[in-house]
Amino acid sequence: MKNEHPDLKRNGMNKYGSLQNYIKNNIDSGVYPQGSALPSEKWFEEYFGVSRVTVRNAINGLIKEGIIEREKGKSPKVPSQRYDRNFNRLTGFSEQILEDGHIPSAKILEFSVIKATAFLARKLKIKTDDEVTYIRRLRYSDGQVICIQEIYLNRAYSAFLTEYDLLYKSLYSIMEEKGVSFDYSEQVIKTSMPTAEQRELLDLDGKTPVFIMERITYHKNGDAIEYVKTCCDSNKYNIKINLYR
Repeated sequence: MKNEHPDLKRNGMNKYGSLQNYIKNNIDSGVYPQGSALPSEKWFEEYFGVSRVTVRNAINGLIKEGIIEREKGKSPKVPSQRYDRNFNRLTGFSEQILEDGHIPSAKILEFSVIKATAFLARKLKIKTDDEVTYIRRLRYSDGQVICIQEIYLNRAYSAFLTEYDLLYKSLYSIMEEKGVSFDYSEQVIKTSMPTAEQRELLDLDGKTPVFIMERITYHKNGDAIEYVKTCCDSNKYNIKINLYR
């Protein structure tokens, strides 16, 4: 008969309940950090002197509670940190991340001036073939990739921008320093399965959906300043909206 670990003989709980508490305590204390894999079922079985059934019951119970998660063929892991995206006011990615106490950063994938397609002309309320500043970048929080942004800017309000600027400052702060006055935005949020490229850039498995956020932001004079399409890892984002009556 296996010798049970003393941590499983507390408070009169059954074995798998005690094992669950052990795992929860290790998550809370940082022994199992966010995004890290748990030890294998075999490790728990041998270390605590319990059966494989007990370990699996404990693991499956924690998965149902949302305490841990498991992808097919992989060890259970602690979910990565989720970020609240608040849509009660108009803020940029950097502003939101800083307000949450984290450090934003970016990797520029493309910075160019392009001609507006008919689609972009409708979004930005400009003429087809008018110049548009195009920015494609990865956005990070504390070094962890969160989303892919594609930004199309009305050239009348963005001709001064350089790729260098965007490595160190938020887009909105740069533009406001140049006298651009943001008024409001229209935002659409939907879900989708990621493309192969999105899976690679965001390090997703084939079953994780993404949030697709489309935004048009307007100047106080009514002009459309930007059309932005953001693709976010749904495992790292909470959509937060306050409703009043």
